[in-house]
Amino acid sequence: MSSESNAIISITPDLALDMGYTYAGGLGVLEGDKFYGAAALGLNYYVITLLYRNGYVDYDFDENDNPVPKPQPQPKSFLESLRLADTYVVRLRNENVEVNAWEYRLGTAHAIFLEPRGPEWALKLTDRIYIEGSVEEKFLKYIFLARGAVEFIRRNIGLENVRYIDLQEAYAAMVPIILRIPGRYSS
Repeated sequence: MSSESNAIISITPDLALDMGYTYAGGLGVLEGDKFYGAAALGLNYYVITLLYRNGYVDYDFDENDNPVPKPQPQPKSFLESLRLADTYVVRLRNENVEVNAWEYRLGTAHAIFLEPRGPEWALKLTDRIYIEGSVEEKFLKYIFLARGAVEFIRRNIGLENVRYIDLQEAYAAMVPIILRIPGRYSS
């Protein structure tokens, strides 16, 4: 591996950028700091996450001034800043799930947002950050993140170019099982 091809990869369920509703709190902020720091240092850095069409949570207030949670649709300016990097298929529930991999690039740093395109049940997996309709949906969301990230790495970076993969909490725990490349993970 040449030093230019040594890709550092972080796989995370959320990522705070200067735009969009792509995070829910501390983990996303940390990942955003790493992304901007890697860009400033000129590192070949990829952070792979999910594209949540309705963000996390926003609030309105009812007639009694009680907060009422509601979705945060992504701003048009954020969606327009993304470039379609790849389209491919992963398997979930014994079905093919189409994936769009959207890229936001800052210098040498790449933020990759994975979005299911079908079948219909898969679209719900990335509707909102950390908000799922069932335990099964939550499990499938993170299997989608792992399988989508692995396929993106194989197709667009190449395993031979991976210096290491930083796995964020239990959300990316399936990645080592799928990839089976010992010694290149940290958490």
